[in-house]
Amino acid sequence: MKILSRKTNTLERMKRLLPFIVLLLFTIQSYATHVIGGNINVVHVSGNDFEVTLQMFRDCDPSSSDFDNSVTIAVYEQGSNSLLSTFNMTLDTRTIIPLGDECYTPTGLCVEEGIYQDVVTLADNPNGIYLAWERCCRNSGITNIIDPLNAGMTFVVDCPDPSIGNSSPVWGSYPTDGYFCVDLDNIIDLDITDPDGDQLVYSLVDPYDNQGGINPGTATPKPYPSVTWQAPYNLNNIVGGTPPMSIDPNTGIITARPDVLGIFVFAVQIDEYRNGVIIGSTRRELQYQALNCTVDLPPAIVTPHDTAHWELYPGEQVCFTVQATDQNQGDTIYLEANSEALTLTDSPAQFKDTLDVTTVTSQFCWSPTCEHIRDDEPYKVTFTSFSLGCSGSDTARVEIDVTVKSFVEGVIDKAPNIFSPNGDGVNDFFHLQAIYDPCFDEFHVDIFDRWGVHVYESNDVFFTWDGKDKRGNALSDGTYYYVMTATFRQDSYERASHITLVR
Repeated sequence: MKILSRKTNTLERMKRLLPFIVLLLFTIQSYATHVIGGNINVVHVSGNDFEVTLQMFRDCDPSSSDFDNSVTIAVYEQGSNSLLSTFNMTLDTRTIIPLGDECYTPTGLCVEEGIYQDVVTLADNPNGIYLAWERCCRNSGITNIIDPLNAGMTFVVDCPDPSIGNSSPVWGSYPTDGYFCVDLDNIIDLDITDPDGDQLVYSLVDPYDNQGGINPGTATPKPYPSVTWQAPYNLNNIVGGTPPMSIDPNTGIITARPDVLGIFVFAVQIDEYRNGVIIGSTRRELQYQALNCTVDLPPAIVTPHDTAHWELYPGEQVCFTVQATDQNQGDTIYLEANSEALTLTDSPAQFKDTLDVTTVTSQFCWSPTCEHIRDDEPYKVTFTSFSLGCSGSDTARVEIDVTVKSFVEGVIDKAPNIFSPNGDGVNDFFHLQAIYDPCFDEFHVDIFDRWGVHVYESNDVFFTWDGKDKRGNALSDGTYYYVMTATFRQDSYERASHITLVR
């Protein structure tokens, strides 16, 4: 009998606690984290009818809660923030996003897209309107904001007066590469279309928090609070790494290179301009996880000491080995070179295109001639390596340039203005400090005394005049005049000056 009495008392206590248990379960469900991003699209249909779409992305891990069966969209007036209307939309479609590609598929990462969509009538309003939806809460493991489990999100789209029939920019689906690869360059293409062809300007902005509680029936009006960044992250350093995350304002292409594992939230705003005047804006929030990805990497090309520029004189030779290595072991790798120097019919450069597995090497050699002298424009040599892996052809290129120079660069060296042919071994001759140049064409020097008598001549750029006339007689001290003429690679050259003879 006591045992039965205890059972009866226990049942009575459970009945009394049941409302609190239900409330607790409701609270846990309300706080259940699953939404990892989304946005609102507004597309004009006709008249005052617009197709409104709420795109929502959730973490579809089994421990995450499901999409809400329906959502309430609030319509507010711009400026006054007066509530104009609300409407409900039910979950229309849901799709699991196939993340990854044939080279890499992330494990333990699942994203599902839910679409809420309906055609609604939006009343004319000369001040413009905005549509909003908000929800709490975010995933607890987010790296770059403070207290994410108690931080919500607000999706909002600003629209001009519905009477003009404008459509907002339309966001594409969640990208299949919707994750970051640590220490690799990540490119995000937002896949935006604008039905009206308006000018779009993209920017990274602070994600919005929400202010309507755990699961508000109706979104609150502006202004919306921003999330609080977790140091060292901020709007200028959203995911860490170098260079920091950035967006091209004209194309919307995002680049990022996080250097640590983590979960990062970010938001993109698109401002819509028509005839130079902003008419609306829309925002998308996203949550990306940074992973250690195993990806198909492009090959790497190495030239000696990474030298990008070589200088050669005619008759000299450059000869070095080029090596390309595929960072994915076992891939077939090709190496080839392209250059004007390789197609020259006289004294061509040499390089053998080749292939191998993982690592390939080949040698580039060139011994230019006088005909190849081109001081103002180097010869470009491009080495290209490509490998065939799981992602198709991955290509890498390295370009070097080779400048073929003349020994005197087309200028005859300066001559002295005085000499003393007295046999003391110091400055006994008038001559040029010339360097032998096999590419020099012609040279001639004539020397005259002050009365114009021709006393010396030579066709040798290395001439040495000892102060004597043509018959070998020593000339007297004084000033003598000379004219040097030459052609250098078919360019004419002439110099007229004087030299003082002092014994």
